Amino acid sequence: MKSLRLILIQIVVTLIIIEIVFRLFGHVPYHIQKYSLVSEPNSYMLPDANKGFILGDGTFHVTINDSVKYTVTHKNGYRLTDFGKEDTSLQKTKMALIGGSFNYGMGVDDTVAYPYILQQESFKDQYDISNYCIPGYGTYQSIYNFKTVENYKEHKVVILHYASFHDERNVLTPSYRVALHHGFLNSNKENKEKYKAAKFPYYDIEKGGTHAAMDKLYKNWWLREYSSAVNFVQSIVDNADPTYKEVRNIPTKIIEDFNKNICKPNGINLIIATITKDEQTERVTTFCKEKGIATVDLFVDYTKPILSNLPYDSHPNAKAHQMYADKMYQYLK
Repeated sequence: MKSLRLILIQIVVTLIIIEIVFRLFGHVPYHIQKYSLVSEPNSYMLPDANKGFILGDGTFHVTINDSVKYTVTHKNGYRLTDFGKEDTSLQKTKMALIGGSFNYGMGVDDTVAYPYILQQESFKDQYDISNYCIPGYGTYQSIYNFKTVENYKEHKVVILHYASFHDERNVLTPSYRVALHHGFLNSNKENKEKYKAAKFPYYDIEKGGTHAAMDKLYKNWWLREYSSAVNFVQSIVDNADPTYKEVRNIPTKIIEDFNKNICKPNGINLIIATITKDEQTERVTTFCKEKGIATVDLFVDYTKPILSNLPYDSHPNAKAHQMYADKMYQYLK
């Protein structure tokens, strides 16, 4: 009995020493990344059985991290680009904008968001522009969502906004599962219950298109929130996940399939608008050019405070959205 007690004491002491060593080298326990998004009313984003989450209808006053405030209007699940009476006498080409939060206009008011500027100031009489961009979506999710839009085949132009940080969203790498998991943990009790029935679409490297349950996206090991050693080991295991080996190859496959199976058969002109500038973005751009898919560079330097809502939020500000619109206008005119 004494020997067993001694062994247990030795194990506990060893674990304590390991923990101390890890902390001395700067490692810390796992913590939930705090990101506050408060809306009035609180139905700004809603859980969805097939898309993970969608936009709620109405006009919302939103605050990010207690600092960035903006007003946004959604109708039929998407952000409006036109608040006036539709002129039915004009024969306008239907254009769809698809992508994530940067082009949706997260952090800026309706009337200064890039899609609104394109519709109201640049192409009021030429295009009927719909903003189908959804915060949190990547390339795969954006295309999946577009195909659920009623009469989506009527659009003659689709602008898919590509960012290299969308790559991990496509396949739900452990790091993006953590990000979504944080969003789930930061949501209120009512939404947590609703998200139990929600599933997020993603591209499985072996199976192709599939879904993941929102409330089961990620699970911490026992004691990870308290132990830097456990947190370190689980992080190592996460980084060894096989999705990381293929994550950069998936966007080109998704884009090519979208163009071949959806756009070309329906007479849709696909344009890839890149909003990041790095090696992976250049790789995607080169691929598109080789396949005859049009590309346009909309990148602005988001690290500059004059073009973003930093230090409170990293999304582009009104000035950056005007730059997006100017670049797109010069490309399309």
